[in-house]
Amino acid sequence: MLHQTLLEDTGCQMMSIVGLGRIGKTQPALRFAYTVRETMPAVSIFWMPALSMESYEQACVAVAAALHISQAETSKDNVKRLVKEHLSTDQAGPWLLVLDNADDHNILYGTEYAAGIIDYLPESEKGMTVFTTRVQELAVALTRGDVLELGSMSKLDAMNFLEKSLIRKNPTEECEELLDELAYLPLAISQAATYLNMNRTTFTRYLRLLRQTEQDTISLMSKEFQDQTRYKGSANAVAST
Repeated sequence: MLHQTLLEDTGCQMMSIVGLGRIGKTQPALRFAYTVRETMPAVSIFWMPALSMESYEQACVAVAAALHISQAETSKDNVKRLVKEHLSTDQAGPWLLVLDNADDHNILYGTEYAAGIIDYLPESEKGMTVFTTRVQELAVALTRGDVLELGSMSKLDAMNFLEKSLIRKNPTEECEELLDELAYLPLAISQAATYLNMNRTTFTRYLRLLRQTEQDTISLMSKEFQDQTRYKGSANAVAST
C-alpha cells in the first residue's frame, strides 16, 4: 500500500503507518525505504526519530553533515531550520523522509513555549514523508485519510513470514500452534523466530516457556535481540510495550 500510494499516486506525498506498539510499524517503513533505494537510486532517504526533539535534532545534524549544508553548526535550532530549507528547494532533488515513533503530540506539534518537529519538516513536490505512530488521532492529523493501519497478520501471511524467518523448518502443525499463541502479531513472530534461531530450541520448548507464568513470559519475550530497525533506548520487545 505504501508503494501504491506514494509512488503511483502523484497527488499523495505523505502517509502514516499506525498500529499498537507491539505491531512493528517500523518494519514496513524500512522495507519501503529499501524498495525506494533499490528502484529509485536518485532518491535521498532520511530516517528521523521522533522519540524526542533532542533525537530529531541529532538526526538533523547528521543530515546536514551528509548534505554538506554550510553554517549548520551554529545552533541546534539553526540546523533544523537549514535542513528544512534545503530539502524544500528543487535543488535538493527527490527525497524520502521517514519520521519514526511519532507518538507524542507535544513533541510533534510543540507547546506554547517551544516549537514542534512539524515546524521543521520540509515541504517539496519532490519529497515523500512517512510517519510511524501508535496513535490513531495523530496518524489522521498528520496525513488525513492517507493512513495504513496495521494489525494482526492473516494466517497465511503469518505462516509464510514465520517459515521465511526460521533457519530450520518445522511441522505445519507446530507452526500453527505457535502462531495461535503469538496472536499473529508481526513483531512477536519476528522475536520468536530470532529466539528459536539463536538458541536452537524446539517449538515444544518455546511454547512451554511461553505458557509458564505471566512473569516468565514477559522475561522471555522482553529478551533484547539485534534488530537494525530499532533505536538505542527504544523498547524492542513486544512484551514491554
